[in-house]
Amino acid sequence: MATSRQSYPTLQQLVDVGLVRLPLKVRGRHGAHEFHGEITSARGDISSLGISHNSLSAAAGYAKATVGGYPPGEYPTANGWEFWEYQDANGVWEPLNTLRELYDQR
Repeated sequence: MATSRQSYPTLQQLVDVGLVRLPLKVRGRHGAHEFHGEITSARGDISSLGISHNSLSAAAGYAKATVGGYPPGEYPTANGWEFWEYQDANGVWEPLNTLRELYDQR
């Protein structure tokens, strides 16, 4: 039996249609902590906490791990599309995943 899998637009596709302009400043929150980063490439490279990561989710997991409670070198799983937020044209912080929804509504 075949399973269906939702196909989401990539960051590259969002850049290609103009929904994302790079570099894109982002923030993420975990508990009372707020993290800031910058998406630097359409591949999903992101700099946060002075470290470059090759995916939104890796950066989100690393940020969450800095809050504590994880052994050194172990990071919690995190969905970077939900963890990281961008500031929309009205100045409202929205999850990056919102951009995927906007892509689908075009």
